[in-house]
Amino acid sequence: MNPTKPGRNDPCPCGSGKKYKHCCQSQTDVRTASVDVSTLLRTALQHHQAGRLSQAEVLYRQILETAPNNPDALHLSGLIAHQAGTFDIAVDLISKAIRVKPSGPMYYNLGVSLQARGKLDEAIESYRNALALKPEDAKTLTNMGTVFHLQGKLDAAIENFRRAIAISPDDAGAYSNLGVALQEQGQVDAVVENFRRALALKPDDPEVHNNLGVALLLRADFHAGWREYEWRVSSQAGRNTYIADPRDATRVLPRPSTLLPLVLEGKRILLIREQGIGDELFFLRFARVAQQRGAWVAYLPSAKIETMVQRAPGLDAVVRANDIPANLDQIFLVGELPLVLGADHFDKLPPALPLTVLPERRLAIKSRLAALGRGPYLGVTWRAGTERNAGQRKPVLFKEADCTQLGHALSAWPGEVLILQRHPRADEIERFTQALGRPAHDLSDLNENLEDMLALLAELDDYAGVSNTNMHLMAGLGKTARVLIPNPPEWRWMTEGRESPWFPGFLLYRQPRDGAWGGVLERLRGDLQSRNSL
Repeated sequence: MNPTKPGRNDPCPCGSGKKYKHCCQSQTDVRTASVDVSTLLRTALQHHQAGRLSQAEVLYRQILETAPNNPDALHLSGLIAHQAGTFDIAVDLISKAIRVKPSGPMYYNLGVSLQARGKLDEAIESYRNALALKPEDAKTLTNMGTVFHLQGKLDAAIENFRRAIAISPDDAGAYSNLGVALQEQGQVDAVVENFRRALALKPDDPEVHNNLGVALLLRADFHAGWREYEWRVSSQAGRNTYIADPRDATRVLPRPSTLLPLVLEGKRILLIREQGIGDELFFLRFARVAQQRGAWVAYLPSAKIETMVQRAPGLDAVVRANDIPANLDQIFLVGELPLVLGADHFDKLPPALPLTVLPERRLAIKSRLAALGRGPYLGVTWRAGTERNAGQRKPVLFKEADCTQLGHALSAWPGEVLILQRHPRADEIERFTQALGRPAHDLSDLNENLEDMLALLAELDDYAGVSNTNMHLMAGLGKTARVLIPNPPEWRWMTEGRESPWFPGFLLYRQPRDGAWGGVLERLRGDLQSRNSL
């Protein structure tokens, strides 16, 4: 027969002299709770690792109700919060876990959440704490290098990527990140080498393939560059896929490289728009080459340029999605034409697609300009592309020059300065005009109708700005412009030189690697003064 269990307030049978609730019962409860927590934690972790996040989160909460300072449940709950995109909650939970029982993985994951939140200095501190506990952790070094890169500290970023590679030479991500950082230093050959090393370890990474393609095009290695550039489709989709047939979304079109060599004589081909409107206009220069080789060429454009490309040579038809012609032999993205046509050398680069202005639009624009002043007329744009989000690297296709310094550089222009910036911010216009020293004319509304913009550009005496759709329109009109090239440069503008073979006659003003626009814009100022003194 078992002895009677003592009551909570009875003397403990162990002889300690304490009440049972403050002695053996308390220890038993702790051991039982510990067993329950351990069991729940193992089950929660199984759900977490299997991707069943909601089930895992319920169990972590259950643990924290019993043991609110359990470091593992706090940490892992923080990871789920990060995966859900609630980064502030993730930071709070993981920070609590660290205060209870710090570890290298906790500091690492805290750094990841801080980085995603855009708190870069705090992320660096957290990664350093992780490395203090585990100095040879390649993953932490790679992430810290990425944050340094975001901060513009290229030397520190490159050092961390190289340390990560020395520790873990099979880390494809470290090679890829190193390549991206080196590109900003203009080391294009080293960039290509590192992207190729990354692909040797992870052959089907679409983003690295695309980055390699851009680097190859940047150094005019067109033969290999166009093939790697094909991967931009998969890179944008976030997976290794290809585009759907516009006539039947269940069918996937073949990659052009799988069809080469391709005879175009007598073929009916459809070209599909891709990327931005500037990209469409840029690549349509190759449509005439396809036509000259005997192909019948149709194009599916963006609505904003449909009417102007209808008037352009090189296209047999301009179609809409609900009116795709029958009996097509091939369908390509317009940016795949250089690969299909074998445009592997500068002497095979055709001029821009010729564009013409509608007479009635030209008359309306002439009247609007006359109301602004006698001229000469200078157009200006200081920003283009999509800006980065917090915790992300600046996209190469985002371009921006300092509008204040640009206003100062253009202050000597003797006529009217026309702001052609798409969606200019009020503070930008204020800073630009203050530096200009006089009012400028805001014609940014013309960006909403590119037929009107085309007519305006035809009337300009000069244009200075970052690369945007208007630069492609200027090229189509047979005019030139002054292009501000941020570092690292977009591949169409090449790595060096005052001109690009893609845009003959356009004068380039390249931002130096230290990011300072001052000297470059002073040269622009001097060039404009020399022009106006002639």
